[in-house]
Amino acid sequence: MTKRMKTIGIIGLFVVLVGAVLAFRIYEFNNPQVFYTNEALQQEFGVPVEVAAVERRDIIDQEAFTGTIEGFSQTEVRSEVSQKVIALKVRVGSRVSRHDTIAVLDTKSVSNANLRYVQTAANYEDAELNFQRMKNLYDAGAISKQQLDQARLNYDVQKANYEAVMSAVYVESPIDGMVTETHVEPGDQVSVNQPIAKVVRFDKVKIKIPVNESDIGRVRNGQSCIVTTASLAREFNGNVSEISLSADPRTRNFEVTVTVDNPELLLRAGMFANVRIILDRRSKVLAIDKDALINNGGDLYVYTVSSDNAIAKKPVSVGSSDGTYFEVLSGLSEGEKVITEGFNNIQSDDQKAIIIQ
Repeated sequence: MTKRMKTIGIIGLFVVLVGAVLAFRIYEFNNPQVFYTNEALQQEFGVPVEVAAVERRDIIDQEAFTGTIEGFSQTEVRSEVSQKVIALKVRVGSRVSRHDTIAVLDTKSVSNANLRYVQTAANYEDAELNFQRMKNLYDAGAISKQQLDQARLNYDVQKANYEAVMSAVYVESPIDGMVTETHVEPGDQVSVNQPIAKVVRFDKVKIKIPVNESDIGRVRNGQSCIVTTASLAREFNGNVSEISLSADPRTRNFEVTVTVDNPELLLRAGMFANVRIILDRRSKVLAIDKDALINNGGDLYVYTVSSDNAIAKKPVSVGSSDGTYFEVLSGLSEGEKVITEGFNNIQSDDQKAIIIQ
């Protein structure tokens, strides 16, 4: 094809296109059409909306917090005397009860502690024998009640002294719990007040959580809590047990302590925990989807759809929320339909709704 023929073809195509445009304009002029805006279409035919029914639900109002798990209580078991350790009765992980022996100190070496132990033990033994002898004499009518009481008093005093000395030699745990640390080995020399082991109570644990000032007014002692951790696929029940009366001056948060029963010892110190405090629990109350509620400068209202698809704007008041639904205190009745999607297109109260769900 020559260059001249290509030029003729392009000119011909242009003429055809111009003719088509002119023909369309002539047709449009002779056949005027009415073009509707979206607003006009919605006013005439209805507003497409999604709705949800007002129905009764259980509303659990809760707030989520985080914290670190600690033992419910803990104590450092310490030596009361300077002496050598001859036996360590526990190791890390051992479960102990109150008065269980943690360590045994030497009583045979020559020291003031040893002399006190020997003397106290002898005094206790003598007092016990004397009390038993005086009791037999009293039963036989040979001595007075006053003499028996004096013997009993001396026995009680010597027994208390002996037990005090024994507690220094046989170092005991003052609480039920688990040994989490040991600081000595047999043969070590310990001094007065030196830590021997650490015992932590884990059948209960506590979690300290920071609560800001906007939420602290709704937190009460005894409120139920649900605790979860990343490593355990279950929930644990707890309660608010302590609320700080003053805020941290740096963070402005209040420290709240949550106590959790832990009989299986699954929760361990140092674990990161998620805590949900149940602030309020409402049963079988009227509720609406949160997406239906409109807040206009503090004025709360919803749009309802009647059986004939008429739209109406209604003021409402609401109460507790679980994050998905709001409790309805007034303004709506059970079974009414409220608009959850599409109310932004409503121009007037006399429009109709086209329910698309």
